[in-house]
Amino acid sequence: MNLLIQPAIFPTARDSIQLEYENDLGDYLELELFENERIKMFSFDHTGKSLTEEINYDSINKVVSKFYGRNI
Repeated sequence: MNLLIQPAIFPTARDSIQLEYENDLGDYLELELFENERIKMFSFDHTGKSLTEEINYDSINKVVSKFYGRNI
């Protein structure tokens, strides 16, 4: 409910929820939220660069804002 930009939301077969974002350049951001408050982030940009890391709940809006080139 506290997300500044609403994602596409999907359940997964791994008992998690997946949030997906895509921008006009074709860049992709995926956040997989697990029940134990673990969040796995995966991003892939139009230049072919990818990144996978774990983030915490408090940084979700910062990560999404950075993805869209906004400052919060």
